[in-house]
Order: sequence, then structure tokens, then C-alpha cells
Amino acid sequence: MADGKVELGWENWSEFAQDAAGLMQEEYDEYQALQGLEDLSLNQAEMQVLSDAGRLNVLCARDRGVPVGYFMLFISMDPEVSWQVIATQGAWYVKNSPQYTKLGLLLWLEAKAFVKNLGIKIFDLHHPMVGRGARLAPFFLRQGARPLNTTYRLKL
Repeated sequence: MADGKVELGWENWSEFAQDAAGLMQEEYDEYQALQGLEDLSLNQAEMQVLSDAGRLNVLCARDRGVPVGYFMLFISMDPEVSWQVIATQGAWYVKNSPQYTKLGLLLWLEAKAFVKNLGIKIFDLHHPMVGRGARLAPFFLRQGARPLNTTYRLKL
């Protein structure tokens, strides 16, 4: 960032997952501690199928080749309006370090431009209720998003 070494790029799942496993675990550990989640267990084959089909898009930030942040988004059809294509935010994470304070915003701007360039008019966003991500609600509102619903998770 300040030294110009961080680069953003869209990556296929396989290249991203191989290099970013530690960073994804770091994100998961941050939220697992806050939410009591189970261990991280990604279905790599399914993620690859989605990536190959253009349904999973991964924007990775690399500092000298090492992943330090990412923004995932999914492209799908709105199940309630079959003709409408929507983008849905997936995991969005930046390594918790002072040198990357503006990286989250850069990832957002690139992801938003990507969605707009695809001609998609709906971008569903979410944020956790705890941790660093809880601060995203006011940010989303400033971007023009409006609350649509509240999701609850019941652990059985």
C-alpha cells in the first residue's frame, strides 16, 4: 500500500485457496472465537466448480505475492425473481495490521466496479454482528445500501 507492493487481482479458486489457506483460517479464527463456530471445513471441490463456472469470484490482495486480504462474491439468479441476476458478498477479510488500513476499501471499490461492469444491478451485502466486521453497517448505508432483512442462526 504505502510502499506500493500490494496488488489486487481476480483469481481462480485453486490459485487463491492454495496460497490463502492460512489467511482464511485467520479470518475464521477471529470469528470463531466470537461466535462459537465449528472448525473451518471448506468443500474445495464445490468451490472450484463455482469458480470455474464464474459463480464464485475471488479478489485477492497480495503483498509481495503473499495474500493479505480478499473479497469473495457470488453471482446467481434471484430465487424470487428468476430473470434477475444478483451478486452476493461472500467472505471479505483483511489481515489485521496497521499497514493495511485502507485495503478493505480498495477491495470494496474493485468488487463494486466488477459487479457494475457485469451489468448486475443488485448487490446483496452482509456484515457480522460482532468483531471488526460489525462496523460495516454504517459503511453500507453510506454506499446507498438499505437494510433488507435480518438473518438468525440457530445452532442445533
